[in-house]
Amino acid sequence: MRELETEFSRIKGDWQQKGKRMPRPGTKVPLEFAPSDRVYADPELADDFIRRVLGLDWAFVSDQSSLWDFHTGETNEALVAKISLLYGVDVSDIESGNIAAILGRIAPRRGGSNQAEM
Repeated sequence: MRELETEFSRIKGDWQQKGKRMPRPGTKVPLEFAPSDRVYADPELADDFIRRVLGLDWAFVSDQSSLWDFHTGETNEALVAKISLLYGVDVSDIESGNIAAILGRIAPRRGGSNQAEM
């Protein structure tokens, strides 16, 4: 119950920060996607990451998306190892698995065509 109360307070604060009032229970609220500016700062890298790391042809990834959103394992170790192998970048310290942060670390080190296909 405490976690639910904490999450509700966070969401309510987000709405207030945007200058919006919380919707009344039972009202329909339009779906609002999280921004994806950071993830798609390098669209080619984002698409490559989705295809080779996540193993998907396509996925909606926002700036709040995490590796945790794309598997059911106990840890991110398999994907972290795959990122290290494909891009030569250690992201094991990004415990949240935030994809925008991971791509931000990969982008400066990304070389042309020296990435191995998987």
